[in-house]
Amino acid sequence: MGTVADYSRLPVELWHIIVQFLPREDQKTILFVSKPLHDYALSLLFSRVTICLGLWRLYGLVPNPFHQDMDEEEESEQGQLERQHNIAWEILRRISRDPQFARVVKVISVRAFIEDNDTVFQFRALLDAIESLPNLQAFHWYGVGPPVNALVLQTLAGASSATITELSIPVVQDMTISLAPFVHLRSLSLGGEPLQQPRVKIRYGNAQSHRTQSCLQTVPPGLSRLWTYEDAIWDAPVRIFDHLQDLFILLPSTLDGLGFVLHHCLDLRSFGLLLDEDMTSSLRAAFQDAPDSLPNLTSFKLIVGITLDTCEVAEPLVNFLRKKTRLRRLDLELISRQGNYRLSPFLNILTSLTHLEILGIRLVDLDHDYLTHTNMKLLDSKLPLGLTALLLHLDIGDMQDDIHQRLIAMFKRRSKLRYLHILDAEAIFDLKQQLLEDHPPSLELVGYGPYLRWLEQDPETGFPAYSPPWRRSQVMFRGVHEFGCEDWEWLLRGRGMRALDELEPGTRD
Repeated sequence: MGTVADYSRLPVELWHIIVQFLPREDQKTILFVSKPLHDYALSLLFSRVTICLGLWRLYGLVPNPFHQDMDEEEESEQGQLERQHNIAWEILRRISRDPQFARVVKVISVRAFIEDNDTVFQFRALLDAIESLPNLQAFHWYGVGPPVNALVLQTLAGASSATITELSIPVVQDMTISLAPFVHLRSLSLGGEPLQQPRVKIRYGNAQSHRTQSCLQTVPPGLSRLWTYEDAIWDAPVRIFDHLQDLFILLPSTLDGLGFVLHHCLDLRSFGLLLDEDMTSSLRAAFQDAPDSLPNLTSFKLIVGITLDTCEVAEPLVNFLRKKTRLRRLDLELISRQGNYRLSPFLNILTSLTHLEILGIRLVDLDHDYLTHTNMKLLDSKLPLGLTALLLHLDIGDMQDDIHQRLIAMFKRRSKLRYLHILDAEAIFDLKQQLLEDHPPSLELVGYGPYLRWLEQDPETGFPAYSPPWRRSQVMFRGVHEFGCEDWEWLLRGRGMRALDELEPGTRD
């Protein structure tokens, strides 16, 4: 290996490309090479900072002991807690004391999972750091222990109101803060994004809903992305919809305002609904009355965690989708009370969506196995050949002898497939080894339930190999940064850990 002087002849721009693609550990080593490379590596390593207050996995969020990370198993809970708090303290102190370091930080994510109310020290350190960040662009607060309070948001507004474009905060007791100072805000999540939405409804009551509505009243103009929880969206000011391009509504208790939203969101490109109550009549009415709404839609997501009367919903929803000729991404999870013949229209519509590349699908009836030979043949005939990402739910009763081979053949026919994720409610289905040996040539990422692995090449044998599974925290707090592809993050959007959380095949007692 040559000396630093040997490499100094390379253009700085080329060095930046090289360092950008180095493993994280090697980027840390680059910090000690030279001042220019130190500064660039620093900007890569610390542009995104995570502050851990407590251990999220001790907060009742991972009920199954098989799902602990290996490093978590080897380290005591107290030891891990002390280590994370020390890291958080060092980062916050460095931000407060080192202006050069503070200028590098663009994104801060706080994971707040402390059950003890005595958090004055942590809050003061965090506030001091926030006041020192001149270039902060995004602030995320996950968890409610302790809850984000008005003082944190006021400090953000005072220090970074001119630079923040993205804000994500859970629904908490004190939400009377005004968002008006954040004049460049483009992305807002109120209660939707934290914890990646576990499938457990938490009702906050009318008082909390009113606080959220008050918060929406103060949103500055120009918002392009909104995630919102429960029913606050139905009373939001119309001006919020003027430039909105991405809207995700999670666990509303009513859809009475859905028609109004569809009518006013003229520029919407991405729309999603996550429901856990039977709103058959409301869904039918909204899509039946507005089949031509959202003409520019490219992404549509409908996840319904309970059974629907698909006889009522199928025709208006399919008519709505058929008119969305630009649709690139579709995610449908529907459970029927009537049988497969009421679900086939949703499969048939796939053939008319000529631009479809990203697909998540679960079409299930309660009386029949999903993957019969007949259904497999129908599914294979309807899935677009140009798919680049596929999320597939497998609802299987009795295992059929050749189901593995049929699925592998179906996946391989999608030769552009880069990301495949399988959810198996019974945790008895295992395609990992077959996919390793016989997969679409473009496949890069494989998911099974909460387990995600990159498909790599063994440097010694040259054969395909899986990377270690993503850490549980990566899956829990996943974002575009973890996937490296916004389409892939979108595909898992709205599916919390409990929606993904099944035992990996082979880990049952």
